[in-house]
Amino acid sequence: MGTSAEPSQISLALERVARGEPRAADALLPLVYSELRLLAERRLKKLPPGQTLQPTALVHDAYLELVGKGDPGWNGKGHFFGAAARAMHDLLVDQARRKAAQKRGGDLDRATLDDSRVARAVTTEPEDLITLSRALDALRAAHPRQAEIAMLKTFAGLEEAEIAETHGVSARTVERDWRFAQAFLRREMAR
Repeated sequence: MGTSAEPSQISLALERVARGEPRAADALLPLVYSELRLLAERRLKKLPPGQTLQPTALVHDAYLELVGKGDPGWNGKGHFFGAAARAMHDLLVDQARRKAAQKRGGDLDRATLDDSRVARAVTTEPEDLITLSRALDALRAAHPRQAEIAMLKTFAGLEEAEIAETHGVSARTVERDWRFAQAFLRREMAR
């Protein structure tokens, strides 16, 4: 992921936001906007046709979620972008739940997904996205690091090398964790 801002500028801005300095959040957005928009574009490209949410709206809504909760306690750029991916995920899942409730009258039975659809579940029906979200919650409760990697792969569209760089681990570790997460998610989604 490329950015026009230096990593030190972003880290400094994140520290200012964490300290609660006035207008710090306003200074942070221009520094991270291009990367957040890229994450949103990647994510929205995976959704089925007819999607009404635009990348700009997803970025702004996610950003408001991130900075509107007081001291977020971010530990640098990697943590911030992980939180951004989570915020985008939550917004998309909420939207999927609303659509499913409208489409199905609120009946949100679990859908069984085969192995080939685990990583692509976010591109299918709202029920599949909700099932994936539940499986990710179970993974997060049992294996937080693998859940974070699954979140960044599935919802932010990041590659192993990008995740490894962001989290300070090897690409091989990310690959192993991703394989583990996929197996876990397959099992959970088949329940």
